[in-house]
Amino acid sequence: MGKEPDIDVSQRATEEAAEWVALLDSEDCTDAEREEFERWHAADPRNALAYHRAKAIWRDSNAVIRSSMALSEAARHALQYPPKPSGLRRWWLPAASLAAIGAAAVFLFVPFAPQEPPAGTQYATAAGDQRGIALADGSNLTLDTQTVVVERYSPGERRVDLLRGQAQFEVQGNPERPFVVHALGGTVTAIGTRFQVRVEGAGATVTLQEGQVHVAASSANGPARVASLQPGQTLRFDADGTLGSVQNADLRAVQGWMEGKLYVDNWRLQDFVAELNRYSDTKLRIDDPALAEERISGVFQTRNRDSLGRLLAQGWGIQSRQVAVNEILLTRQ
Repeated sequence: MGKEPDIDVSQRATEEAAEWVALLDSEDCTDAEREEFERWHAADPRNALAYHRAKAIWRDSNAVIRSSMALSEAARHALQYPPKPSGLRRWWLPAASLAAIGAAAVFLFVPFAPQEPPAGTQYATAAGDQRGIALADGSNLTLDTQTVVVERYSPGERRVDLLRGQAQFEVQGNPERPFVVHALGGTVTAIGTRFQVRVEGAGATVTLQEGQVHVAASSANGPARVASLQPGQTLRFDADGTLGSVQNADLRAVQGWMEGKLYVDNWRLQDFVAELNRYSDTKLRIDDPALAEERISGVFQTRNRDSLGRLLAQGWGIQSRQVAVNEILLTRQ
């Protein structure tokens, strides 16, 4: 079992993120400072999430104000934090503008309210289909059956909304333009990596294959909870902001759908049928509640119903009978 992630974005991370955004945007930012930023960014998932938020605020200000003090003040106000000093070097406005800082922070706070994302481009797959999509930045998506995504790229963020189903994301690295998958109110932020996200019921599951991602689950009643994944790890978050524990993933099973295979380990028959039904318009049905609880294990082709019938009959004594054009009934032999 992994430890329970219960990490709130701290005041310190919020303030330092604001200063890093301003520093990295300046012309005299040194290579040493950029290296220090990379270490800070990677050191804590709270830092990564705080930087992502501050970067969005900085971008949305449309260059009207370029001051870390105003940015940090606005971010503190948004998160109800009192101001505290920080060790990073500050980027102040000219003296003539200091009297306007209070008003500037209020001005900046208004655009930070959630805004409608760009309309974007929708991609979808039907039952039994899979689809590869090459995005403009060199990243690639693979959509599984019955999946819907909306690509909403903007100058400051590469956003993809996963509305239904599951997809694999192979992301080209760009620290200045993070790649963010939105699903059920949560986000998965990557710079350069390969991972999968699946929306199922009221929750979403994230599995990391390469690189690193930060997962944030937002709640209406409190701050976002954040966790980082390493390769071979997975977690689930729910639409209500609940963030599950980090678990080890079976990467062979995770990758199976990309190869048209379903790796099953001690599943109930009804769960196995529900998963297979995603891949075809011809649905399997079970009428016997006791049969629905039968346990199934093995490797199955997601699109070959003929071989499935033979395997179920030979291994578990389950008969497949076509009872309608698009319906197969499973019964005991």
